[in-house]
Amino acid sequence: MQQAIAAYEVAIDNLESVRNDLTSFNNLDLKFSFQDTIEPIFRELVDLLLPYDPNAEVRKSNSSTQESLQQIGETQEALQKAQKAIEDLQVAELENFLRCRLTNTQSVPIYQIIDEENLNTAVIYSIILDDRLEVILKLPKNLAPKNKQFIRYTTLVSKNDVENTANNFLNEIKQGLSAEEKGSELYQWLLKQADENHLRNSNIKTLVFVLDGALRNIPIAALYDGKNYIVRNYSIALSLGIQLTKQQPLKKRKI
Repeated sequence: MQQAIAAYEVAIDNLESVRNDLTSFNNLDLKFSFQDTIEPIFRELVDLLLPYDPNAEVRKSNSSTQESLQQIGETQEALQKAQKAIEDLQVAELENFLRCRLTNTQSVPIYQIIDEENLNTAVIYSIILDDRLEVILKLPKNLAPKNKQFIRYTTLVSKNDVENTANNFLNEIKQGLSAEEKGSELYQWLLKQADENHLRNSNIKTLVFVLDGALRNIPIAALYDGKNYIVRNYSIALSLGIQLTKQQPLKKRKI
């Protein structure tokens, strides 16, 4: 497993080194090549980093404290690598569409700025795999449980079901129909576990979503928890996965 992960990481590093050349070609064939050959590399890496194991929680509860902390540490490393792969895929897709580079050496992940500024903001990353939807919650450092800033939630739902539900949700809203049923289903997939287990009691004020595929098209503020739309509980922001340039504060001077 580790050898396979290493091989995929090398492949993505090699892609990174030639992305300048790839984005300079305005070629329709290259666009389809990205979808067929490049995009799957990122998704398959996430699939390897986040294998679905229904017995993981059972083993964890039976292990010693030291072993549990070690497992959490290993999981945090895998989750952070998966989060980076999701972010890199988002950027690669956008660069492939715009035919230009969007990042530079001074860019940092959005969660790093949140941690440094001690903001009450959580970031929610999603990635659609063939047989499941993976969600990674990144809690701010000042509010996260010890050794657990990255938290994973898995929903066993097919890629087709996610795409169909997202498209139907969007169409119902466009037609002025009640979309609470589809909005509730998407809420359960994307947010319910994180909301009930971590967000409501953590003084989180803002949610930043980094969404994948068809989920990028939905009005995320209209997700429905059974009582309210989530925009009534949180401020909502969307990110394309692009890292931000870290700004240096201006020196204070008397005028």
